[in-house]
Amino acid sequence: MIVGFGTGRCGTVSLSEYLHIWHEFKTVGQSKYASEVDIDKWRKELEARSKAFNHGVGDVSLDHINNLDYWLNQDVTRILLWREQDDFVESLSNYKTTWIWKRLFPQFDFKSKDGMRRFHDWYYDTCFKHERDFVIIHPAQLPVKKNAGKHGV
Repeated sequence: MIVGFGTGRCGTVSLSEYLHIWHEFKTVGQSKYASEVDIDKWRKELEARSKAFNHGVGDVSLDHINNLDYWLNQDVTRILLWREQDDFVESLSNYKTTWIWKRLFPQFDFKSKDGMRRFHDWYYDTCFKHERDFVIIHPAQLPVKKNAGKHGV
């Protein structure tokens, strides 16, 4: 199983398409309030759905970080999409909505670029503490999508 991490606006959709795995598969099961039982149930559903649809077994989502400790103790491949702070902030500030970020990470102010920067730093600082546990990919390493913006995302 593959579990992809990234801030969003960093290539998560491109990675999911490239690896033929899910993108934000039922993110409710990955909330910061999810128990191990909830995550195990989510994982079984993802595996069953993947088999039924002849789909790769895995998911890429910005909210996997909410259960990082769980994923670090699982026999899975963890991929971290890393995008430069300025590119992330520019992309998110021009994005049509930030409701998903606000819902999942209410401690950050996504109305301001400074809040977006703090989120970016927190996200990657948290993941880089476990750098050896991840395959780290930059969006420029992914195949470029047709009509994609800077770095193919």
